[in-house]
Amino acid sequence: MPSWLGDAVMAQVLLKILKFNNEQQKISVQIDVLAVAWVAKILARMPEISEIIENPFEHGNFKFFERKKFAKNIIKTKSYNEVYVLPNSWKSALIPYFAEIPKRFGFVGELRYGLLNFREKLNKKRFPLMIERFARLAFLENPENNFADLTAFFPKLTIDKNNTTKLLNLLGIKSQESEIIVFCPGAEYGKAKRWLPEHFAELSNLLSNYYYKNNTSKVLKIVILGSNKDNTIGEKIVALANNANLLNLCGKTDLTDVIDLLANAEIIISNDSGLMHVAAAVGVPQIAIYGSSSPNFTPPLSANNLAEIVTLKLPCSPCFQRNCPKNKHSSEYLQCLKDITPQMIFEKILQKITKKINKKINKK
Repeated sequence: MPSWLGDAVMAQVLLKILKFNNEQQKISVQIDVLAVAWVAKILARMPEISEIIENPFEHGNFKFFERKKFAKNIIKTKSYNEVYVLPNSWKSALIPYFAEIPKRFGFVGELRYGLLNFREKLNKKRFPLMIERFARLAFLENPENNFADLTAFFPKLTIDKNNTTKLLNLLGIKSQESEIIVFCPGAEYGKAKRWLPEHFAELSNLLSNYYYKNNTSKVLKIVILGSNKDNTIGEKIVALANNANLLNLCGKTDLTDVIDLLANAEIIISNDSGLMHVAAAVGVPQIAIYGSSSPNFTPPLSANNLAEIVTLKLPCSPCFQRNCPKNKHSSEYLQCLKDITPQMIFEKILQKITKKINKKINKK
């Protein structure tokens, strides 16, 4: 499995296809995954997976002989029939090769001709989306086959409602009396993918004022979610907003709790990040903000148009840079994120809230 959180979520598309293809042929299938520890809790919420084997080799660690020993002592003993290698690196194909798994599928990547026996060169124009590339791996044995529409295979994570209730009680949030809006201000890739903390802070104030004036039946709770690395951003948002409705939980919850909290949100505001993909996979309305990256490669895979993408499509974007290549002293520095104003996002949130209220009225 990939080591990036968002990629690991999108990889569920491949798992769903493998399960579907085998069931169509009335073949019983067991799917295990080899994954690094920090994505394991996400994978545990994918019903297609039978077992998660922890990958002890962190990103960038070569460790040739250790990989060989791991393959022989752990993977080979399980007698797998097939393996799908999602990362494109040469070293990621070593373990399946040393484990002598009969069918080894993957893209050619870093000249992996000898390591993979079912392979093809990735056609980026034919498969521009990451999920299309993952899905393609399921058809390398029969290349003429493929799925044109992958909507039915979009990621869907299971939710633990009991855990959600426990978390809300611990946070002192009464779900029947509260409206929960989630901010996900982090993006592991770099600053050029992160909407500005001051924008998140101003948005929180706009929302608080709106709920105070128009929705007194519900108490607004804005929860900031992210990893330990995002805590500084979360604290900055809280300090700039000076808003009693804000609760910074960055680094204070594990990934399992984050999944269940996201599932209980009214709406989620996120950057193009791992949590954006998690939010899409729990089926909650969201607004996804894109700066240096492109929704044409890794959009939120949200069914029923629950996700709305906001991007300015400036001439310089997408640049796919971790940091803005414009000079910090230039007025154009981070323009792709600065010019997406809090008011713009606030108005989109109101549209989604109004749409949801109207649906409830029509049902009654």
